[in-house]
Amino acid sequence: MKNEIFGGIGPLFKEDLVERLSTEIQDCKKRMQSSIWTFWHYSSNMMQFADTNKQFRMIKDMWTAQGFKFSETRRYPELAKLIGASSVVAHVWKNTDIKEGGNVNMNEPMSLLMGYMNASDETVTWEINV
Repeated sequence: MKNEIFGGIGPLFKEDLVERLSTEIQDCKKRMQSSIWTFWHYSSNMMQFADTNKQFRMIKDMWTAQGFKFSETRRYPELAKLIGASSVVAHVWKNTDIKEGGNVNMNEPMSLLMGYMNASDETVTWEINV
């Protein structure tokens, strides 16, 4: 797998995502870390990670500042099994100020590959528990 796949250069494939997340989980286990959060960073057009609760709170604050409100959580046991995690939870954030057909398209490849089809007014933060 090449790093640029996650840096906005070239296509993103499910195999690459599974490999990247599996590697990240193994690193978490080595560091004795119980959770990691990942999300698609739209302005840099790449997947990013938060390693601590403090970093995750900063991400939540960022979504809130951009007009997103927490909407729901969804569990993905089949994805957890695929990447070797104990659980995978999608935290869905909605922004009702974003209109369809506007110049901001919030759809991102990571959620599609992880089994969630987000709308143009949503973003998703994935909580992966080791």
